[in-house]
Amino acid sequence: AQSEMTRFAFALFGYIFFDTVLTMVMIPYNALASELTLNYQERTSLTSIRMFFSMASSLVCAVVPMEIVKAFPDVREGHVVMGVAFGLLFALPYIATFFTTRERTEFQKEAPPFTFRETYLAPFRIRSFVLVLLMYLFSFLSMDVVMSIIIYYMTYYLGRGSESNYVFGTLLVVQMLAIPLYYYISRRASKKAGLVAALASWLVIMLFSVFIGPGQHPAWIYAFAACVGFSTSGVVVMIYSMFPDVPDVDELVSGTRREGVYMGMFVFMRKLSSAFAIFIISQAISFAGYLPPRSETVDGAVKTVNQAQPELFVTILRVIFAAAPAVLLLAGLYAASRYRLSPEVHGRLKNFLITRRGGSPSTELAAEEKELRSILV
Repeated sequence: AQSEMTRFAFALFGYIFFDTVLTMVMIPYNALASELTLNYQERTSLTSIRMFFSMASSLVCAVVPMEIVKAFPDVREGHVVMGVAFGLLFALPYIATFFTTRERTEFQKEAPPFTFRETYLAPFRIRSFVLVLLMYLFSFLSMDVVMSIIIYYMTYYLGRGSESNYVFGTLLVVQMLAIPLYYYISRRASKKAGLVAALASWLVIMLFSVFIGPGQHPAWIYAFAACVGFSTSGVVVMIYSMFPDVPDVDELVSGTRREGVYMGMFVFMRKLSSAFAIFIISQAISFAGYLPPRSETVDGAVKTVNQAQPELFVTILRVIFAAAPAVLLLAGLYAASRYRLSPEVHGRLKNFLITRRGGSPSTELAAEEKELRSILV
């Protein structure tokens, strides 16, 4: 028992340490996009490239690690080699970024004194920030719902648990391939248009999941995964393209650049909402009577055997899989309908900020500030 507690303590410490480091990396990583370019369309271009490599790395991480482990006769040695290889693969780009990026000279000003109210409460008075945050949370919570129960759905409803990795791989591949289309929509219309198209198509697809059953041809399952990947690609690219525009609106209000504050708020709210959603789903699954796999010894080897689930569990599983994302996506669409930072408005905002940074106040500038505030704040 003492040994188990020691292992649990080390595992908990490792998770907390990893999550802390990841958060420290993700905040400046996402904040960089606001300064790499001030152009509305170029931000979408940068985000599209970034998401392509992110999705490609997810695909690599889903396939390659165990292949490296299996290449060694000693599994422990294989895990060490795999850990070192992927540690270098992901650490070196961060080191290169640190030594090759610089802050824009026009933003190199002394930060205002820290106050809790201005840092953590004032952003919620800016409508554009609140709407982007809601779109982000609702759409990504939909992903959390799907990803947290997809194994149960594939195993206990469709009876194809062994194919889960292939289904997830199909989703990731289509996500990557769909990025150029959403970039095109963003350039031809706006980021909002791309996001609305992605959310609406994903909503329809999730509702169609009620027609997928265990007796159907496997091609329907992979087609469904491909359609989900097509829609979620637009959600991810468009949301992360909208992030860099929020600090511009904040500069209109506060007169300072606070990219880190806003990215910190996005990351914190995302982690908080995700933890809450997964807790609720786990409680719902437990309430439905989920029976965990049991261990059996066969010919001296311990094997894990899935148990037959009660009908109530399968019913609730199907309802959660289709209805929960649909409700969240509808909420995301409502938030998107109220978002007004179009390419034209951002162009006006960008020109206003450049003029105001130059220090030449005028009556026309004051009138423009008032109108932009009425639209965005």
